[in-house]
Amino acid sequence: MLASPGFLSSIPVQPRPGTSFVLDAQAGVGDALLIALLARRLNPAKSGKSGAASTQPAPGRSRALAILTADATHAQRLAAEIVYFDPSLRVRLLPDW
Repeated sequence: MLASPGFLSSIPVQPRPGTSFVLDAQAGVGDALLIALLARRLNPAKSGKSGAASTQPAPGRSRALAILTADATHAQRLAAEIVYFDPSLRVRLLPDW
C-alpha cells in the first residue's frame, strides 16, 4: 500500500523538535513517496504548495527531516527516489561510518 492520506493525517503538521516516527514498510518506492510527501508538509513554501500561514515555517527558515535507514544501500536508494518525487527537496546523504 502506498502512502495513505490517513497515515499522513495522523502526523502533526508541525511536530515538536525531537519527535520521532516509525514508518511501516511500503511497497516499491512507496517509502520514498511517503517521505517526500511528509517533507512537503513540513516545508510547504519550498515545494510551491500553499498552506495556511500558521503551518509554514518562518520566512527564510526551513524544517529539517532526518531519515535513518538500516543500511547504506537503502539510504542511497531513498535519496535518489525522494528527489524524483520532489526535485525542490534538498537531500543529503551522511557517511555510514
